[in-house]
Amino acid sequence: MDTSSYRERLKVVVPPILLLGANLFLFGTLAVYVGNVSEFDHDFLSLSGPIIIALSVFLASGVVAALFLSEAKYTRIASVVLALGVLTWIQGSVLVGDYGVFDARGLDLEPFSLWGWVDLALWAVVLAGAWRYSRAVARHAAFISLLLIGMQAVYALVEALPVGDKLWAREGPRPTIPEGILDYSVSRNVVHILFDGFQTDIFTEIVEEDSLEDELDGFWCFVDNMAVSQFTSFSLPAVFSGEVFDGSLSPESYYKRSISNRGFQNILYEVGYVVNLVPMMDMEGGRYTHYYTIPGLYGESGLAMAKHESGRLLDYSLFRQAPHFLKGIVYNDNNWIIGSVIDHAGRSSFGQKLFFQDYTEGIRGTLKVPAYHFVHLLPPHPPYVTTPGGDYAGRVLPNSRANYKIEARSMMRLMLNFLVKLRDLGLYDSSLIVIHGDHGSSFPPVVDGKEVALELMRVPTLLALKPPRSTGPLRVSEAQSSVADIPATVLALLGIRHDLRGESVFSLDESESRVREFFVYTTAGGEPRVTTYTVEGSIFESASWAKGPVRRVLNDRPVYAWGDEVRFGIEGNSGPYRGKGWSGPHRRVTWNNGDRASLRFLVEPPREDIRLEMKFIPCIYPGKHTRQRVRVSANGTELIEWETNEKKPYLFSVVIPKNILNAREVVLDLEFPDAVRPASIGAGGDRRKLAIAIGMVRMTLAGGNR
Repeated sequence: MDTSSYRERLKVVVPPILLLGANLFLFGTLAVYVGNVSEFDHDFLSLSGPIIIALSVFLASGVVAALFLSEAKYTRIASVVLALGVLTWIQGSVLVGDYGVFDARGLDLEPFSLWGWVDLALWAVVLAGAWRYSRAVARHAAFISLLLIGMQAVYALVEALPVGDKLWAREGPRPTIPEGILDYSVSRNVVHILFDGFQTDIFTEIVEEDSLEDELDGFWCFVDNMAVSQFTSFSLPAVFSGEVFDGSLSPESYYKRSISNRGFQNILYEVGYVVNLVPMMDMEGGRYTHYYTIPGLYGESGLAMAKHESGRLLDYSLFRQAPHFLKGIVYNDNNWIIGSVIDHAGRSSFGQKLFFQDYTEGIRGTLKVPAYHFVHLLPPHPPYVTTPGGDYAGRVLPNSRANYKIEARSMMRLMLNFLVKLRDLGLYDSSLIVIHGDHGSSFPPVVDGKEVALELMRVPTLLALKPPRSTGPLRVSEAQSSVADIPATVLALLGIRHDLRGESVFSLDESESRVREFFVYTTAGGEPRVTTYTVEGSIFESASWAKGPVRRVLNDRPVYAWGDEVRFGIEGNSGPYRGKGWSGPHRRVTWNNGDRASLRFLVEPPREDIRLEMKFIPCIYPGKHTRQRVRVSANGTELIEWETNEKKPYLFSVVIPKNILNAREVVLDLEFPDAVRPASIGAGGDRRKLAIAIGMVRMTLAGGNR
């Protein structure tokens, strides 16, 4: 083939390929960005790298393929590609359905099935015509392609003008901690740091092995300290109110009352303290001055976050321009086909460590009034991903005591750096510092070199305190304390009167036995129940433990209003609706426990079908357990089976026919054929039989009315 023939071929083939590529990768992404600019943290130019690469690869591949085809074939390809360019333009500009919110959570394609047949007919007719009349179409392919490219370029420019420099000069996200969070008092600070799942014996071992007694100047460690529950969602209310859950309230009501009404941070606020909160669970119902939630992508705001947003743009552009029956493939139950390949891999524990480093570097003594600072960090809670040198292991390490200890040592290094910063600022001596865990780990504690078999796991948890003006190497107390004593201890050391439960740990006599409480929340057998264990004496002696009666947890059942969201977790409102088969609530989700679980709703019988929506995260362990199925039945009628294969949030929906909703109760039965005990597959120490962590359920009238 001579050079002139190549040029002629390129003139025919390149414009249609450029049109289709520009639609999918440039005009489509720009339209999504301009219409939803507030949803993105970066400017469009910063996100354009993967987009330009995708467009270039698409264009080059098409051109190379065309050069090696016969004349009949390349003209046919030019015609068909032009038809695809026209169709994607129509689909993305004219036949744009309202599929829901921008981020596609809760995407429901079923109501648009009729439009899907319209799409199918249009695409079939246009593509068949392009194939049949390819020679005639190819003669005009370049002109039509360039005309459409020019029209879209002008339209894109007009649409982009109101956005202005956000397209090219917008600052990306920064892991900036609000200024107020970093402001410490020049004279009186209460520093309260919670390391999730920090077990006491691990702490004392590291102190001894690394000779840290002098670096913990003025601290006391209470080695017989106990948690009140195995779960953070129940421990945190006791840490702030001193009240241990007893089942007289629903878990959600207990949490809200303990934090919003009875929490000691509210007392400090009322007496004039600046209250700075960095919590992992919701504390906005209480009093505070400054509040900051550590982002899930903290430290991932550069290239990783830009790649994440570029993937979103490309996926949404493809979704917008695909015919209806291909949209489901692009969406793939929220496993977007491009984003799942180029998205960043979040490493939450390292993000939290980076936050603690930035927090330490940023604090400064500026306030003339006293201040309280609460910081809740996830590590050393699993998963364990840290090497002995403090680096990222590149994978989740086995759930062993050794790896847990490495994670804990990494956090202690950061904690010691934080204490050094307080000394450098001249704030250490005058500060009251409380460092503790919310519960222990799943590993038996080691006492005097021997493992101790406890009545229950996760009971011993760290409690280390430094009173103001306290000096001397770390001292150990065997006083029988509890995390529920923290409010009384803090307020007593500050000389503030209160009526909260608990005792100051510094008023306890090490030689005296004391009654403390630990409770277990269960849902076995139906209604949620609580069992309170009393410990009179050391937690490490089996004779100290006594099991109390099993009591029913109060859960009044209101009438469910169609359209209301039922939110799970300790911060939600799902308690009255949960039936059999659920674990105790975590922060914003509740795990099942077993092969089945149920939800029960008192309702007014509807006059039309109901749409059920359910959001959950499946129990998936890549390489170990890669599938979870959920079979859903309503009032005894099986509706659907949902299947998942990735550990990420899913939102599914299904229609419940009105003919099975003729009673005043809707009973949803969930069956989990792939439920698994993580401990049995080497994926941690959890012995519950898990399938899903449910976050939200909603039932709406299919007609859209409440």
